[in-house]
Amino acid sequence: MNIQRNKDTFLWYDLETFGLNSRFDRIAQFAAIRTDNNFEIIGDEIIYYCKVSSDYLPSIEACLVTGITPQECNEKGMNEEEFITKINSEFSQANTTVVGFNSIKFDDEFIRNALYRNLSNPYSREYKNGCSRWDILPLIRATHDLRGSNIDWPEKNESNYFTFKLTELTKANHIDQVGAHDALVDVRATIAMAKLIHERQPSLYSYYYNLRSKYKIQDELANNRDKMICVSDTKLTSENGCTTLALKITDIPNSSNVYLFDLTKDITPLLKASEDDIINTEGLFYIAINKCPFIATAKVINKEVATSLGIDIELCQERATTLLKHKEITDRIIKGASSIQYSNDVDDVDSKIYTAFFSGNDTYSFKTIKKAKLEEKLLLLEKIKFEDSRAKELVYRYIYRNNEEALNPQDKEAWYDFAFDRITNPPVDPEQNSLLNYYIRLDEFIEKENNLASNSFNKSREYNTLLKLKEYGIQLENKLKNKVN
Repeated sequence: MNIQRNKDTFLWYDLETFGLNSRFDRIAQFAAIRTDNNFEIIGDEIIYYCKVSSDYLPSIEACLVTGITPQECNEKGMNEEEFITKINSEFSQANTTVVGFNSIKFDDEFIRNALYRNLSNPYSREYKNGCSRWDILPLIRATHDLRGSNIDWPEKNESNYFTFKLTELTKANHIDQVGAHDALVDVRATIAMAKLIHERQPSLYSYYYNLRSKYKIQDELANNRDKMICVSDTKLTSENGCTTLALKITDIPNSSNVYLFDLTKDITPLLKASEDDIINTEGLFYIAINKCPFIATAKVINKEVATSLGIDIELCQERATTLLKHKEITDRIIKGASSIQYSNDVDDVDSKIYTAFFSGNDTYSFKTIKKAKLEEKLLLLEKIKFEDSRAKELVYRYIYRNNEEALNPQDKEAWYDFAFDRITNPPVDPEQNSLLNYYIRLDEFIEKENNLASNSFNKSREYNTLLKLKEYGIQLENKLKNKVN
């Protein structure tokens, strides 16, 4: 399937993961389908599994949702280097638009981190050789709010908000999605929803497809300078939808972020805010121009749409006119945004993808190491003087994670010691949300499985998954403590 094509194609994809933290959790399953612009399938459907390295424990909750266990991945899968290399090869075929459902905020982050862990460029596939990335979830939200009359939508959820879950969307539009939380099933459902919008609202579909380019976003913002614009974003979620009229305030230097103000909000707090607290002012928000935000001319919000969204167009225009007279807030916002400390509380190399770009010398060293045989990799690890403080530890983990079975007894013992320490005393984020289960100690892992299994009264899929996970935890502990395969 890896042949160069001159024509544009879409690679629709989805991941099932062993947790929600893209920096630390691992991909379990990858699925993709390539189509042309008319949604005609090109080539075979793709499905890959990734083996689980011994220094990682999956989230129990994630396994219960998907039904995928470490045993299944280890039986069907490949090591992470081979896994992500195959995926990246598909992504990087010339003129490929990689697209998913909520993929830019979730799936793409897992892809980037897997590439980073395996000494590959996390970003090049997103822009080289005519390639790009896209996400249909913002399109679905905008379609609902702006042009949704000829598409069926799910009922509001218990919080009285509109729901845009893929399972609910397909159900409302009578699209088969048997086996949700299976990557290939979700890919087919994503394609079906995109096709539906393409058929019912072709102009809106084509318009948003062009916004996958950050340069197109910049052009739209420039063309609407000092004017109200339509923005649809999850940050704007209310009982009426996810879309508002906004005014661009400022770009942030050396950043992809652009700050705007939601004109349905009172502008008084913004005008009075100090440099220290202006960023937290209600109504002020940002979009990232490299993440396919949905923006459009204010004209798309006609009177009918404005009524459904609860927008007073005249009041919004009055607020925009006032804000344009107060250019001094621009400097305050720039200084406020620049002072934000994006600290990383987890002092671990796996979490440091966004610390900095690697130098040309280190990148060259990575390529040399990746091409070498195992024995040579280990020699190069000790020989090379890396410029980046992350590099040596990253290379060490890359080598040992992907070559565990081929290590000599001495290296394997050292790796097992590292892995055992990592799953019994994992790096901790003091502000982590325990519900996300970023990390869990090995003894807690086994105890939690025992408690959950004791509350299961039938041989359901969940019960069987728990038994598999308990078995895996015990076997992993035995292997690492006793240095046996």
